[in-house]
Amino acid sequence: MTLIPLLALWAFLRLTSAISVSPSSLRANAQSNPIAIDTATPRLTWRLTSPTRGDNQTAYQIQASSSSSFDATTLWDTGKTASADPWAIYAGDALSSRSSVFWRVKVWGVDDAPSEWSDAASFEVSLLDREDWAAEWITNKNFSTGLTSLPRFAKVFTVSCPVEKARLYIMGLGLHHPLLNEQKVSDDVLSPGYATLNKTMPYSTHDVLDQLLQGRNVLAVELGKGVYDNTAPLLGRYTKFKQAPRELMLLAQLEYVCEDGTTHTVATDESWETTVEGPWVEAHWYGGEEYDARKEMPGWAGACHDRSSWSNASIAIPPAGKLVSPRSPPLKVTESIVARSVRQVCFCSVPRRSVMLNQCRHPTGSGSSTSGRTSQAPFPSPSRTRALGRARV
Repeated sequence: MTLIPLLALWAFLRLTSAISVSPSSLRANAQSNPIAIDTATPRLTWRLTSPTRGDNQTAYQIQASSSSSFDATTLWDTGKTASADPWAIYAGDALSSRSSVFWRVKVWGVDDAPSEWSDAASFEVSLLDREDWAAEWITNKNFSTGLTSLPRFAKVFTVSCPVEKARLYIMGLGLHHPLLNEQKVSDDVLSPGYATLNKTMPYSTHDVLDQLLQGRNVLAVELGKGVYDNTAPLLGRYTKFKQAPRELMLLAQLEYVCEDGTTHTVATDESWETTVEGPWVEAHWYGGEEYDARKEMPGWAGACHDRSSWSNASIAIPPAGKLVSPRSPPLKVTESIVARSVRQVCFCSVPRRSVMLNQCRHPTGSGSSTSGRTSQAPFPSPSRTRALGRARV
C-alpha cells in the first residue's frame, strides 16, 4: 500500500532535480522588446525561476544576433560567464542608429546544469544623432489662440513596393496626435509628455507596418498646446502658470524598408500641407479642451480629402534641447470608471481623511443639443473650478 506513494514521490523528486534555474522576462533597459533604445549599449536583464529551494544562478551565456533564428550574423556571444547577476551590459559588435538585435540567454544553477535557451527577445536602437533626422521642424504661422483652431498637418505619399518594416519617429510641440490613413498609430495619449525642452526633447517611436498601404497613403498630425504653449487659456479658465506664446511645431519622419532592401523616408518639410480651420479650438494642459463641432472636417486625414484651401507649412526654429527617446513608458488609458453621481463641491470642504490621487484623467460623455449651444464638463481644482472640456455643437 505504501509502494505507490513512494514511487510517486521518487518520480517527482527526480523530475524537479532535473529542472534547474531558468531565465524569463527578458528586458532591455527595463523594457520588453523596445523599438527605440536611446543607447548602443543597453542593460539586458532577466528573471530567474527554479522549483528547487536555495537554487541560484551561478553563470550565464548571452547570444545576440541580427536574426530571430540566430542563424545569421552573431553580434555577441559571451560564452559561459561566471556570475550570479541576472543582467549584463551589451558589449558585442558596435551598434548604430536603427540597429535591430535579437538576444537570448541560458543560465547555470548551483548544480552546474545549464537551462534551456530562453525565448528570444529583441531591441532596436533609436535615432542617436541629429544627423539621422532628414525631417525639419515645421509650423503653421497662422495659428493664434482664440482666433484660429489648433493646427493640423498632412502629407500624401505613395508606397510602390511590398514593405517589411516601418517606423514613425515623431515629436509635436506641445502635444501630437498622429494618424496614418485615418487610423491612430498607437493608443498613447498626451504624447510626448512633459520635459525641460532646452535640455531634452523626447520623441515617440511607433511601429506602423500594419497601417501602411501599398499605394496612396496619408500621414496626418494634430497638435495641442500641452504645457509647452502655456499661455492664458480661453475664457479665463484656470492655469497653474502662464508664459509667453510659443509656436506649435512638428517634427516627423516615417521610414519604411521594402522587401528588396531599399529604404524610403517621408519627412516633415515645407511640402507638407496645413490648416487652422479644424474643430479643436483649445487644448491646454490646465485649461482643458474646446471642440467646435460646426468646424468638423470629415475624412480630413484621408487620401481623398480636398486640401485645396490648406497652405504649405513653414520651417520653424525649435528649442535647443537634444532629441531623445524617452526612458519612461507613455501614458495610456488603463481604466474607465462610470460615475455613480455628479455634484459640485468646494475643494475646501473635502474631509481631511480623504485620499487625493494624482492621476491623469479626463471626463467623457455624449448627448445632443442645438447648433451654437455650449456644453461644459467642470472638474475641481485646488484653487478654483476649471473647465476640462467644452463642446460647441
